[in-house]
Amino acid sequence: MDRLKKTVLSLSGLLLVLAAFFRFALRGYSFLALALAGAAAALALLCLLPKRGRRALLALMLAFACVFCAFEAKVLAAAEADPPDDADYLIVLGCGVFGTAPSPSLRERLEAAEGFLKEHPDCVAVVSGGQGQREDISEAECMRRWLTARGIEPERIILEDRALSTEENMTFSAPMIEAHSGKPLAESRVAVCSSEYHLYRARWLARRFIGIDPPTVAAETERPLLRLSNLLREGCGMMITVLVR
Repeated sequence: MDRLKKTVLSLSGLLLVLAAFFRFALRGYSFLALALAGAAAALALLCLLPKRGRRALLALMLAFACVFCAFEAKVLAAAEADPPDDADYLIVLGCGVFGTAPSPSLRERLEAAEGFLKEHPDCVAVVSGGQGQREDISEAECMRRWLTARGIEPERIILEDRALSTEENMTFSAPMIEAHSGKPLAESRVAVCSSEYHLYRARWLARRFIGIDPPTVAAETERPLLRLSNLLREGCGMMITVLVR
């Protein structure tokens, strides 16, 4: 085996070690671990396949990279969007709850929502999220408790505690806003608050399932490497979502 192949296989082994580290030693980096493992497998195959197989694999990798980059650009653009000047309703999208306490990602979303709600005292929050496995209360209830503890009036919070996906966040929140406002959803100014990496998905699903294109309030992910992992995951996730649907 020539020196180049040995170097590439050594790099593949190193990527596998990193993948194992991110998967088992840290919480929240599963996609980054998967991406590293996939890169390791691709490098190994490029060394072991015959010439024709290498060409086919390279062509597939190039096609994937082109499509992925197109979707990732949209995810990144949505992550940098400016918040609206005002809104009648702010849908706050839930994520993990540890027992009864918000996960770091949910806390970041709540901090962003709190800031917006305090700057716009007429805006009503719709906290949306059901109760998942290993959660003692629903994500919506966790968000309600957190916001009221920081001075947001309970009457400004609508509880949507059934949704188990972003699609359900939208489809379950829409009729609650209409019932509260007494008018069609399109006649209310509705914004969405979520993590920056999640905003493109949220807007895409809102357009598809409830017929609005809401402005967004971004919650910044504090850990840079976790932000990178989630941005990459969303690029892949939206590529699969759009192509499959």
